[in-house]
Amino acid sequence: MTAVHRALVTSLALSACWSGAPPPPTAGPPVAVAPPPRHVPDPPKFSVWEGRYVCSQGPTAMKLSISATPDGAARIRFDFRALPENPAVPSGSYQLLGSLVVTDDGTLELAANPDRWFDQPSGYTMVGIRARSDARQTSMKGRIANDSCGELEVTRLR
Repeated sequence: MTAVHRALVTSLALSACWSGAPPPPTAGPPVAVAPPPRHVPDPPKFSVWEGRYVCSQGPTAMKLSISATPDGAARIRFDFRALPENPAVPSGSYQLLGSLVVTDDGTLELAANPDRWFDQPSGYTMVGIRARSDARQTSMKGRIANDSCGELEVTRLR
């Protein structure tokens, strides 16, 4: 073997044994990656809503003063009174306990049951409420939870 042949064989032998950097890994099937969780804001700490509802006494003015915690627990003061078209309705107020949560689309969902009276007019009973706001949280529509009642609609004052 000539010197050139020996150098070529040695070079080939060394290049076949040298390991250097590891080969890149082979690609497996794509892995589904969940998008980061969307931040859903806490419900407002305090809000006031005013509007009307209908029960057996007829159309009635209502005001909801809602205090909510970040976990969605809510304490609601429900004030009611007469409207010009139904002046015989007495005024009264009571407390409801329930939840006020913000959904993924930004709406508020309110669900509350009666707790205690502040001012009970004769012949009146407390009722629960269920309502949902628009995405801007400026108005809510829902129902009074009683067979003799119907819909409610309120607008946010603050």
